[in-house]
Amino acid sequence: MPLGVFEPVIVEKYCTEYLKLIRQYQNYKRNSIFLKYFKINKSESIIDDKLKSSYKRFDGEQGIIYDLYELTPAFYTSQVVNDIGIGHSGPQFLANMSIITYTIEKPNIDDIIVIDKAPFNYDNEIWRVISIRSAINLMRSSIPLNWYELTLEYAPIKNLDSLKINNYFVYLVTEEKYIPADLYVKFLNEYEKVYNALKSLQEISFNSYLELYSHNGYFPLGENRRLYQYLNQTNYFPEIKKPFGILKYNNNNQALQITNNLSLSYQLVDNYSIYNTDHITSISDFNDEINLFSSLKLLQLFMERLNAIRRS
Repeated sequence: MPLGVFEPVIVEKYCTEYLKLIRQYQNYKRNSIFLKYFKINKSESIIDDKLKSSYKRFDGEQGIIYDLYELTPAFYTSQVVNDIGIGHSGPQFLANMSIITYTIEKPNIDDIIVIDKAPFNYDNEIWRVISIRSAINLMRSSIPLNWYELTLEYAPIKNLDSLKINNYFVYLVTEEKYIPADLYVKFLNEYEKVYNALKSLQEISFNSYLELYSHNGYFPLGENRRLYQYLNQTNYFPEIKKPFGILKYNNNNQALQITNNLSLSYQLVDNYSIYNTDHITSISDFNDEINLFSSLKLLQLFMERLNAIRRS
């Protein structure tokens, strides 16, 4: 059978693979900054259905209402081009720039963008979208990509106080998705608390020879196994040492006890101290001693939070 018979199928597979790679590495390959993106909420804004326009732009009381997307990554941001134009009212100072976004679904004309991160936030310039370009075949493909090139100009507003915000989201880069701003703050605070607990646990109880964590002189294998599994499921704690020593003991749930400190000889035992963690139900309210059991419970709660974010 001639090879050309299969060419349409081969090309289709190549294109599909290409789109998958773009989507997989779009955050890794970006080379620009983070933005504040105010997207028009069409369902909440007061819009005249016949005129297809708002009664008053940039005024939340009578016109456009926005959803704020904080830390929106831009794949590309051009330089700001300044120019002098002659309008009906005489010479005008004009400026424009273009950006490429890939996390905003269906941007709109008159969306507001602010660059508020150093070193480009020196003048708190406020921009509005005046044109949108996109490859339609990317938007409507079986692997949709939200890649848009937006042309911007200065917005005719002096500050953001007049903008009415309906929903407030923040882009969590590690999960490559927007989450509510209050959840974002809570997640970061919880992460910091868990990280500090694991860091302290590593300093006080990790045995480099056995590659296991201890508690009151014992090395509980079941708890070390769970800790190893949790650390393998996430890349949020790359500096925390994994208890690789557990790989020698399969499904054994006993504990190791060192019998001779000089020769580091040890034995397996069944009876060892267990720390009850039923009272630890919240990361933010945690105020307990740091040990293998309490740190493991904190990590469990963190993974539950992380999995809930991933499912949302």
